[in-house]
Amino acid sequence: PPCTGCGQAILDQFILKVQGRLWHAACLRCTACHLTLTRDCFLRGSQVFCQDDFFRLFGARCTGCNQPISPTEQVRRAHEKIYHPACFKCIGCDVELNTGDEFYLRDDGKLICRQDYDIAKEKEPSPKRARIFMSDHQTTILEALFNHCRHPSHKILTTVATEIELELKTVQKWFKNKRDEDSLWSSEGEVTDSELPVQKPGTFPVPIVNKGKASMNLAGIFDVNDLSFGI
Repeated sequence: PPCTGCGQAILDQFILKVQGRLWHAACLRCTACHLTLTRDCFLRGSQVFCQDDFFRLFGARCTGCNQPISPTEQVRRAHEKIYHPACFKCIGCDVELNTGDEFYLRDDGKLICRQDYDIAKEKEPSPKRARIFMSDHQTTILEALFNHCRHPSHKILTTVATEIELELKTVQKWFKNKRDEDSLWSSEGEVTDSELPVQKPGTFPVPIVNKGKASMNLAGIFDVNDLSFGI
């Protein structure tokens, strides 16, 4: 029969057989280091490897150092990731983590002990709310409406928000802040909103908001009769 390694006929007294393939004793060598294999060997396709080279090339690798892990080595695991015991350590304090220790596993496989994680969380800045900037035109429209009605109906707010291209919640927030701001300036003995007489819808003159050459009549935005006046 022909040798799998050299293709020549095998006339030797002893024949090596690996998973149904026949070899000359001298032809069964590791593809990587060319060491003659007499005991254990590993196949990868048509190639033969010794144990060390097979696991070096195709075996599991440590998530910490990216070096191969021998099948005889002890390992530590964190979910599906595998580590050498010496690589299973916190990236903050460089202390090796032991069984029972609490730690946090990052997406990149790095480990953080509980103490360093808590310290890092305390140092994180609190998220800031994004500020909304309004144009002079938008502010003028809102102030004109506020001067005639501190508590406009939901329908009015929705219409105005659409007209001046702002979100409804932004307009609602503006009115709330404006009312809060005015209440801070109300002093004892002055007439406050709660003391103003209730006005009937439609009794106020319709305000004109001037913006350069252009002008906007608020009556074009909403029906005066929709305004809700009073306390």
